[in-house]
Amino acid sequence: MSDKSVEPWREALQKVTPERVREAVQALLAEQPPNQRLGVTIGALVQRLMAELGISGEVESSRSYFAIKDAVRAAVAQSQDLRYLETPG
Repeated sequence: MSDKSVEPWREALQKVTPERVREAVQALLAEQPPNQRLGVTIGALVQRLMAELGISGEVESSRSYFAIKDAVRAAVAQSQDLRYLETPG
């Protein structure tokens, strides 16, 4: 695989900012019934960000998925109003 084939998702990582993550979380929460707006799963959040950023890849099995997931963690760590919680499962 050449570097050119991975550049688009690598460049997209720079766009995974705390603000963008916050907006994606808010959009996902708004799609849920009011009594279920406690949080969003990392899978749903990563899928949404990948779609917004035009990144293709098999969800939960691609390097781009894990790269976006790591970028979300980093963005949340920079935010005072977002929390990333690991759950057993």
